[in-house]
Amino acid sequence: MKTPASVTPRPLGWSLIRRLSWVGLLAIVAATAVNLLIGYLAIAFLDIPKMFFVLIGYLAVTFLGISDLFLPLNWYATIVPFTVVGVFGATAVYALIVRYSRSPIRFFLWVAGAALVLSFVPDISLLVFSVAGATLIPVVVLMLMHVAAFLVSVGMLTRLVPSD
Repeated sequence: MKTPASVTPRPLGWSLIRRLSWVGLLAIVAATAVNLLIGYLAIAFLDIPKMFFVLIGYLAVTFLGISDLFLPLNWYATIVPFTVVGVFGATAVYALIVRYSRSPIRFFLWVAGAALVLSFVPDISLLVFSVAGATLIPVVVLMLMHVAAFLVSVGMLTRLVPSD
């Protein structure tokens, strides 16, 4: 029986950690700005009610057991935390992959792509379970926000943070 080759973790030097931190922070800011723009344009031009985004926050509070203190009061208060958490998670995963993978960019693209596909499941379930206000257009807008955050974070991390 053949055993898999062990992977020796690469040390993450302070310069790489500093670079990863700055690029991760910039990716969070950029992805959040893009998603807020998408949300604003969807509300302004696609006649999506602001309450749809508040409803998404309410569902997160209800089903994820998040405290009611975090229930969003405005449409943008749902978009910002979800984008920040997602892009922060992508940054942390990229750091781990850079440390442990032999071909980090290729592996990260696979992991990020799988995460993107999985992120569509809650959006599609809004349609499947006929949640109030969840029609095709608002759900596609949510999916577009996932794609935008994916493109910004993956693009910035793989291009601005050295992987070797």
